[in-house]
Parts: sequence; C-alpha cells; structure tokens
Amino acid sequence: MKRKYLRLLLLTIILFSFSTGQYGCECIDTVPPIVSIINPQNGATVAGTVIIQVSVIERSKEKAPSGINKVEFYINETKKGEDTSAPYEYSWDTTQYPNSNHTIMAKAYDNAGNIGTTSITVNVLNQTGKAKWTFMVFMNGDNNLENYANLDLNEMKSVNSTNDVNIIVQLDRYSTPGAWRYRVLYNYLQEVWSTPDELDFGSPDTLKDFVIWTINKYPADKYALVIWNHGAGWKRKTLGLRGVSFDDTSNKYMTMVQLKSALSQVGRKIDVLGMDACLMAMMEIAYQVKDYADYLVGSEESEPSYGWPYNTILTSLVNYPTMSASTLASTIVNKYSNYYSSWSSVTQSAIDLSKILDLKDACNSLASALNNNMSTYKTDIQNAITNTQAYGYPDYRDLYHFSENIYSNISDTTIRNLATNVMIKVNSAVIAEWHSSDLANSHGISIWLPNSLYYSNYLSYYQSLDFAIYTQWDEFLGALYSNP
Repeated sequence: MKRKYLRLLLLTIILFSFSTGQYGCECIDTVPPIVSIINPQNGATVAGTVIIQVSVIERSKEKAPSGINKVEFYINETKKGEDTSAPYEYSWDTTQYPNSNHTIMAKAYDNAGNIGTTSITVNVLNQTGKAKWTFMVFMNGDNNLENYANLDLNEMKSVNSTNDVNIIVQLDRYSTPGAWRYRVLYNYLQEVWSTPDELDFGSPDTLKDFVIWTINKYPADKYALVIWNHGAGWKRKTLGLRGVSFDDTSNKYMTMVQLKSALSQVGRKIDVLGMDACLMAMMEIAYQVKDYADYLVGSEESEPSYGWPYNTILTSLVNYPTMSASTLASTIVNKYSNYYSSWSSVTQSAIDLSKILDLKDACNSLASALNNNMSTYKTDIQNAITNTQAYGYPDYRDLYHFSENIYSNISDTTIRNLATNVMIKVNSAVIAEWHSSDLANSHGISIWLPNSLYYSNYLSYYQSLDFAIYTQWDEFLGALYSNP
C-alpha cells in the first residue's frame, strides 16, 4: 500500500516538474498572443465599407505552441464577427453607424485559452446630403511623375473630406496596372471604386466617365476639377498637337479639342478647372474651355514636379467651404505663391472665363490691324515678339507684355489703342496672378507667338483650335512670316 502511494507521489512530482519547466519543457501555454489592428490606423477618419485587418503574433514557446484559434471583432464593445484563419479580417459597414468616434476592438484566442486584446478609436464620417464642394483630381501617374503622385496624395491625406467638402481622386500608376478612385480622409484613402483593367488616362472618355461618376455619387453645389500630369499647352514637343495627361502605357494624351469634347459631355459647368501641369495658362486653352468652366487655374511657365501644395489649398477649402469659385481659384494661386516663394521660373494664375470672349475680340481686332499694316510695321512687330516674355516653349509668350511692346514700338494711334485694349482685357480676365522675380513680365495669360520655323511646323495643328478658327490670329502670323 505504501508503495502504491509512493508511486503516485513520485508521478505527481514528475508531472509538476515538467509543467513548471524544471526539465526544459513548458508544456502549458500561459502567454497571450500579441494583437495589432493594422488597418485602419488609430485616429483615422473612415467611411463606407472598411476592411479591419488584424495581425496576431503567438508568444508561446516554440516547443509547445498552442496555435491561434480565432480572432473576434468588436465595434463599441459589441461583437460583430470573427475570423479563424489568417489574414484576420472583418468587413465593417460604417454607414450603419452615426458620424462620430467609434471603438474597434480585436480579441485573439489561442488554443490554450489565452486571450490577447487591442483597441483603437476611429472617426466615422459618411456623406450626408449635398456637399458645398466636390474637389476632383484626375491624377495621371502613368509616367515618370508617379513618385510625385504619391507625394501629392500624402499632402491630400493631411486634410479630411467632410459633409461640406468631398475630395475625390482617380489615380493611374505606371508601376501597377489598374485604376482607383478614392475619397480622401485624414491619413486614409477610402477606396470607392477600382478596376484591374488598365485605363487610358490620355483618353477624353476616361476623364468624362470619372467626372460624371463623381458628380452623380458626390453631389455638391460647386465642383472643382484638377487635371494632374504633364502639360504642354496646345502642342507637343515633336510635331503634332499636344495638350495634357500623357499616359505612357497607352502612349496617348488629350488634345485641347478632346478636352473640350470631354467637358462638353459631363452635364454641367465645372466651377474651377485646374491644370496642375505645365504651360497651360494660355489664351488658346482658355478660349477652348470657356463654355464648360467658370474659372481656369494654370501656369504660363512649366511647373515644378511637386505641383500644387494640396495640403494648404484643401485646408483652406475645408475650413471655408462656403467660398465662391473665384475665391477658390484665387486661393490656389496664393497658396502656390507661398509654397514657391523662393523658387525661380515659376508662375500661376486664375482666369475668369466669362471675360474670355471680350479678350478674344480684343486680340482679334489687334491681329487684324497688325495684319493690315504688316508692310509698314513688320520689323517692329518682330522685335516686339522677340522682346516679349517667353516660357518653357519659346513660342509661348505673355499676351499682355506683347501688347505692351506693340504699344511701345508702333506709333500708329489705332494700333496703340487696340494694344491698350488687350492689356485692359487681360487685367479684367486675370483675377489672381503670381510669378517669380525672374519672370517679371508675366501677367497670367500666354499666347502663341512663334518664329518662322515654329510657325511652319505647327500652323496646321494650331488651326484646329477654336481661337484660331474664330480670330485672325493665325492670319496675322501668316502675314508676318510670308515672303514680301
């Protein structure tokens, strides 16, 4: 009998020793797993359907792993679901919750019964009703600007879409096929649409579809549309038309004729049309889009690769959502000037497109008068062009400065009065303008003033633009470069 009790006692001692690790084996797992919520981030603003993603690290000894049994997901302490295999995820429909702060908690259970927990707080902000502004960015990063697209997206994420202001981006990348639409929230891009198919961002149909979709999904009192990419005014570096939004995968771009076509089909005027691209603040472009936007914002000169400072522009709009279209257009110029105040060769201007017809008429009258007096003033006109402020393409020159040089070079009273009228109309159309000190003769609108080589190379393409069709500008240039 004693032997039996001694054997039981010895067995008990051995089992206890193993369980306490005295013989190098921890057979009972008592350590809870480490749990982290990796999406969304703590403090983020979220909307729509959010994929909550959880990372779990088991901390038990390698010789006695228990394994993870499941992860439970809680919203405001109410269990909403669970996942039994990695990656641990739960799809949360935030539209079923009021716009306010909410707590997300994750509990991870291992097979030994240990529980690890973590929680974060997020702000739910779904669109309710009609916004005051919807700010659209057609971001073509399918080229050598993709890294700068990432930088600008980060700037945008420092600002939060609100019930009054929607910030919507359609993105194309060079490194990854597909396209994505995001509603920009604080420190978070809410994906609202995507496709694995490669979209041609050089197609006017792609732009049109994005604008129509956004207007329908995010209705607002006013709309801004920014075309983000390379720009080259109305022409291209090699012969042919060139405009904006160059897609390196499709090897296509949008001409100004195509841009007009896209805007004409969206069903309403765009309040502010922004060109975060080079060389787009041109008379020819303003006239091309005048019927489909109220204000045009762009640069006479090439833009730095960093483009617009979206963090300060959008902060102003979110803080003051009742601002008018003219105020937003001017704000973009002001924030741009603040950002690039120490740079050289930088310009930005905002143009009231309701004044473009008057400016077109003034340009037409001046062109006709110069054409009619070409035999007398040809050399004076050529000197005026040579001395006019030029930009990244030397045949793009400041319209006001050209008129000022015509006034200075030619004594004819009629021509001088017509040149003065152009300057007056430029000042009326340009509501905000800034330029670096090295471009002192910039006034906000450039125009095509080529030499004879550029004229012969590009004339046939220039003549497809509305400005050339409805003015005598190309005839004036033809007289200037025709043989005497």
